Amino acid sequence: MDKAPFHIDVLLFDGVTLLDVSGPTHVFSNAQSNGKQAYRLRYVSSNGASVTTACGVRLTPDVGLSDASGANYLLVPGGMGVDDALKDECLRAYLANWRGQRLMGICSGSVLLAHAGVLDGRPATTHWQRERFVKKRFPTVDWEIDKLYVQDGHIHTSGGVTAGIDLALYILKQDCGTAAALSAARGMLVHLSRSGDQSQFNDVLSAQFASNCQLSDLVDEIAQSPARSWTLSEMADFAGTTPRTLTRRFNAQMGMSPTKFVEAVRVRLAADRLASGMPAASVVRSTGFGDHQRMQRAFKRQIQSTIRVFETRVR
Repeated sequence: MDKAPFHIDVLLFDGVTLLDVSGPTHVFSNAQSNGKQAYRLRYVSSNGASVTTACGVRLTPDVGLSDASGANYLLVPGGMGVDDALKDECLRAYLANWRGQRLMGICSGSVLLAHAGVLDGRPATTHWQRERFVKKRFPTVDWEIDKLYVQDGHIHTSGGVTAGIDLALYILKQDCGTAAALSAARGMLVHLSRSGDQSQFNDVLSAQFASNCQLSDLVDEIAQSPARSWTLSEMADFAGTTPRTLTRRFNAQMGMSPTKFVEAVRVRLAADRLASGMPAASVVRSTGFGDHQRMQRAFKRQIQSTIRVFETRVR
């Protein structure tokens, strides 16, 4: 018997960031499993009325909260409208009492989950610009702002627009396998290839879906914890093999050494965070480069570009 598609409810509210909605939902709406749609999406607002996004686009939901039931997943995006949405007691109660398989907070959507109490005692992330606010307002949450996305049981949170896409791909990989996730990622070109050497980022993307299980686990851990030292010996210990064998496997599968791969991952994450507006000093610290000059040299080696190219995008 064919597996029924997962039902995802997507929350809408005035001032929602359109890309927080469209990024992850594009992943889910186009995902295929055994030649069939893997997900079914429904859009929900507090009272069922149309909403105006932060960029002025009007969206019409399918139902209101009172008629929303039966969803496997709930996706809660963020945006400038989050602060007003915090005043919606019906929404807070709905989130606090929601029961399903996955609850996803995209960018500052995590703030709404924290307000509902569902993140108490849990690790979570949100957009870096909200760090001071959330740590003061919701001190019982274990905020890990440097993370792109965090999973704790059935609750997932992400740090921004592109991180929301990364999270959606991660969930797709869990639900439907690596082939479906890789197909979606390649179709969207979500790897950071807007400047520099695109093939380097293709290598990083493909590595996330490595056929070798030990290698795949190591790749996932490097992406999750880029600030670790990740010496060759440390990587080999994690993979349960010798440095020589690990180097051979990386060269055969990715066409680069393990240390070059770590640098490529760090550059990808650093460029993403710089483009989102994160200060360079925070990017250096969170991606494991150690200092600004090391990061600059890595950018030149990996993508023949400079840090300034990415920093100017948000000015």
